[in-house]
Amino acid sequence: MNIIEEKYLKRSIQKLNKFVKDNRDFLDFFNSTDEMMNKPLQDLSFKSDLNFFDEVSFILSVITSIIAHPHMINKGEEIIIRSELAPSLSNEMFQRTIRDPQLWSEDGIDMIPEYVYYYQQIDELRIYENIFIVMLVKKIEAELTKYHDFYVSMIQRFNGQEALTLKNDNSDIAFKRLNLLIRKIKRIKHTYFYRVVNKGNTNLGVVRPTNILVKDRLYNYCFKFYKKLITYNDKYSRLQDIRLYYFVQFVKAIKSLGFTLYMDDISLFRFDDYKKLIIPHTVFESEDFNLTIYPDEVNIGLILEVKNNNIKNNNANISKHLLLFDSLSTFNGIDYRGKNDYETVNALSLWNMAEITDDIKVLYHNPRPEIELITDWVKSKISTVSANMDIYSIYCPVCKGQLIDEDEEKRITCDTCNSIYTFFKKKHNPNDYLWFIKLRR
Repeated sequence: MNIIEEKYLKRSIQKLNKFVKDNRDFLDFFNSTDEMMNKPLQDLSFKSDLNFFDEVSFILSVITSIIAHPHMINKGEEIIIRSELAPSLSNEMFQRTIRDPQLWSEDGIDMIPEYVYYYQQIDELRIYENIFIVMLVKKIEAELTKYHDFYVSMIQRFNGQEALTLKNDNSDIAFKRLNLLIRKIKRIKHTYFYRVVNKGNTNLGVVRPTNILVKDRLYNYCFKFYKKLITYNDKYSRLQDIRLYYFVQFVKAIKSLGFTLYMDDISLFRFDDYKKLIIPHTVFESEDFNLTIYPDEVNIGLILEVKNNNIKNNNANISKHLLLFDSLSTFNGIDYRGKNDYETVNALSLWNMAEITDDIKVLYHNPRPEIELITDWVKSKISTVSANMDIYSIYCPVCKGQLIDEDEEKRITCDTCNSIYTFFKKKHNPNDYLWFIKLRR
């Protein structure tokens, strides 16, 4: 997730918090979700990215100006040098030279100083504010790398469509702007200023607003930009807000699929001790399924429990799924606890979704709208089809494999593709139906 999208996310969460404070009843929220967060994060992405690139370009120009005339600390040290190398001597240094006979040598009948004491002035570049500038350059470079990776993922692969990524479309324009910024950063990193200041640790942690950062106009531009750059101070807060945003999208999705709020279990919203909105344990119902959703605080995800109302066996009619969130769009470093507690584990990014097993499988070749992603996720957990029990008790309906096992609860697992399914009947319908408890793509 890019910086500009994070700002919109924060504003969206603030508006949701205000609504909940005024309307604690979940039924009010359910009936009003269509009016909430109705501007997708994706719609803001490209225009906001270009605005951000303009801002980065300006800041890099400011940093170039700082590098030309940086603040420095003027230090001095006493040294001994050859007399012809000393442009001038202070009175103190001259007196010290006179008093040290080891520095003098004979020149005919005269004694002349071969060496002299000299007070050397040193301009120290590696001060706190300049270390901050180098740290900022590194943060900007890291942010641009994320943008670059993101737009690489946006390049379309051929999937039968009439056109792929075209000249002057969003990705093409973004790549051109990114390349200009990356070249600016390379020039900065080759300067004497950067090489000297970068000799040592440049991670300042929390940046202190020193006099130079506050009062010097150029340094202050950089300081203000840095504060905007770290909208979210930690990954945990960011993922909490992402989860809450997609919880709202989940409610929109299931409403579009015909689910209603289970009236016997209407919850009230609550806030935790840090004034964070707590996602309530909520049940939604349709004719065939009940969906229960609640937060997983260990993995900062959402847990979805699916109950098939046509199956009476309580051990066979429930499936449990975990949805994780990735703010980087790359699904790198996805990890979670409780790997054996869920039939499926998925990770959702701004533009795509991945299936998490022993490896990570990105599900879509090309980016998808976020409401489609969350809707498809729900559909995959309640997917049913009319099917011939005699055939599909022998052949897997996903891969046609015959390495299948049926447990005591009549749940069938395919050892080839790892799909899990079971058969059931609907009321007043003679056909056999198949429910995919776990549908491998």
